[in-house]
Amino acid sequence: MLGDILNPIVRTSMKRFRGFTAVANGRFTRAQMASHRQYKRGSVSFSSVSIPIDYNQMCVPLKYGTCNIKLWIRY
Repeated sequence: MLGDILNPIVRTSMKRFRGFTAVANGRFTRAQMASHRQYKRGSVSFSSVSIPIDYNQMCVPLKYGTCNIKLWIRY
């Protein structure tokens, strides 16, 4: 599901970005346990201070509960 949403964005934006990582946590289906989905493209270094990285986090209400999405973008 997360890959289907991000694929059109990836095709157009990878010309400007070196990499990004998207992580989604929450209940996407009727299952009682929350699931964790991760989508990566390119490289994002979490250990380097000198590389410019943008970070954003949001909470999205869905039909079965809330979903937290975290996004890291490296320029």
